[in-house]
Amino acid sequence: MENSNNNASLQDLLQGVSYLINTVDRLSASVTAIENELHCGGIHWMSVDQLVSYIPTHPSKQTLYQWVRYGKIPYHRMQGSLIFLKDEVDQWLLHNGQMDACESVLA
Repeated sequence: MENSNNNASLQDLLQGVSYLINTVDRLSASVTAIENELHCGGIHWMSVDQLVSYIPTHPSKQTLYQWVRYGKIPYHRMQGSLIFLKDEVDQWLLHNGQMDACESVLA
């Protein structure tokens, strides 16, 4: 009886591992597809974290979310996430300037 319980447990473990491997493969494929969408056709999209690093003064995420909330910075949504088109951000930095956005949000 003990041997059959061990065999059943081993079989359950193998099925669980197989399930996890398949899940990781599907997630990996999804991440690759999203990355391809973000970098397709020479268009460069940035996440919130990437944008915080990209802007010269490295604003906090909270500041960036405030700019989005008040329409101070160009943004888009993809599958519920905020994304930013690098070319639009570059134009925003050149024409509007980051400091103008900070001052108007805080005013």
